[in-house]
This record gives sequence, C-alpha cells and structure tokens, in this order.
Amino acid sequence: ITMLYGMGLLWGSYSVLWLPGGASELAINTRNGPFLGTPFVVMGWLIFEQQSANRKTVKTTWAIAITLSGLLLQFLEAMWLLRQDVPPHGNFDYLIGTAVFSTGVFLLALSRPDLAEGWPIVKWSRYTLGIFLFHPVVLNGVKFICKNYSNAFVEVGEPIVIYLLSLIIVVCAARYLPIKQWVT
Repeated sequence: ITMLYGMGLLWGSYSVLWLPGGASELAINTRNGPFLGTPFVVMGWLIFEQQSANRKTVKTTWAIAITLSGLLLQFLEAMWLLRQDVPPHGNFDYLIGTAVFSTGVFLLALSRPDLAEGWPIVKWSRYTLGIFLFHPVVLNGVKFICKNYSNAFVEVGEPIVIYLLSLIIVVCAARYLPIKQWVT
C-alpha cells in the first residue's frame, strides 16, 4: 500500500521534480487510479478493524492533533515544492501530509461518531457514491465556464457549486428506478 502511494506521489505532485513536463508526460493518470485511492480505502478499513478488535477509541484530542499535524505537513510540503519552482495549480493533488491528515480525520470520525448529528448534510450521505461518479462530468462543465475567471470567489465557490450540482443530478437520477441502486 505504501508503495502504491509513493508511486502516486512520484507520478503526481512530485513528478515535476524529475520529469521536465511533469505528470502530463505520463501515459497513466495516478490521481484517479489505484495509486492514491486504494491506500486511503485500506487505511480506513485497517484503522476501523484495529479499533474494533481492541474496543478502544482514540481520544478526540489526539485525532485533532494528528489532523492538524497533517495540515501543517501539507502546507510545509507545498511551500517546499513552490520553492522548487513547481507550479501549484493542478499539481498538488496529494502530498505526504495528505495521508497524515486523512488518518486524523478517520480517527476523529471514529472517536466522535455523533459529531455531525443533526446536520442536514448527513441526510445526503446516501448519495456519496453517485456524487463521486457524477462529479467529474460536472467538474469539466464548471471548469469550462470558470476557466476565464480567477479570483477568490471562484476558487472557493467552484467546489461548492460542483458538489451541489452533482447532488441535484444524483437525487434526480435516484428517482429513476433502473439506476437507483447505483447512485444511492
């Protein structure tokens, strides 16, 4: 699993350091393949299994500390990559700190399962798979519209718009019985 993640990093965020054209020279897209997705699924499963077997929960303060450490590590990595003249836009998909951050988030979710209780977004969780499947199409459409705009509002609003449009599409698709099982 570590080797897959390492290959994903070398062919992704760190590719510009050893390939003149960066990841665009590679014939394989490591961002959406098994190199970066599989390790996170396995890591989440391993953390859950370990915690279930021991019947112990990680303290929330430790989970928050790990999450914040991962964020700090990502920030430091990004700053280092910028000093190596790596352009930030589109190159910093995953970093070493991303794994630390994700571990902290997994542990936080397990230490505080009631954390999101009462939030409206919890009701939308059954559409997660459908949103994941439809968001690339929506992403391409929104990117095409927003490509001429570069400001803080677009940078912050774009992911929210992509999520909400994907959610609307999936909720509508879930009403069509033949594909309901694939989007809910």
